[in-house]
Amino acid sequence: MGHNGGDLGVSSDIFISKENNIAVGLISNGDDGLSGLHDDIYAWAKTASGTGAGWPDCALNVDEQRSVSGIGIYPNPAIESLSIEIPEFEGVVKATLLGMDGQRLCTKEVQNHAGMFLDLSGHPSGTYILRLEWGDKQVWRRVVKV
Repeated sequence: MGHNGGDLGVSSDIFISKENNIAVGLISNGDDGLSGLHDDIYAWAKTASGTGAGWPDCALNVDEQRSVSGIGIYPNPAIESLSIEIPEFEGVVKATLLGMDGQRLCTKEVQNHAGMFLDLSGHPSGTYILRLEWGDKQVWRRVVKV
């Protein structure tokens, strides 16, 4: 059983499974940001340990907005690979592709470079989360592979 709701700029859902003793709550900035996530998160919750062992990486601040200017991720949706451009930076740039269940699928690092390519050919079609880290910045973006 469950219930959803929202207002301009926000949506929320909660689902409860008494037979599996699981409750999943989802909150999103956006009017329909939760479409397609329910089944994946519920499937993950059925396998997660109640102690937190095996839980995915979490972030305190997930920036899905464009507050860091100059980031380019294209094409999005992608077929085989993503081209990632970030503002100029001296140091290591790290890109991590996460499944919607929070599991790390691949990580790529480059040194002193404002762009990189991320190979998606080994991953099925679907929605993913891309975490970019460089310097003191951490930015998250939703990407789609078709």
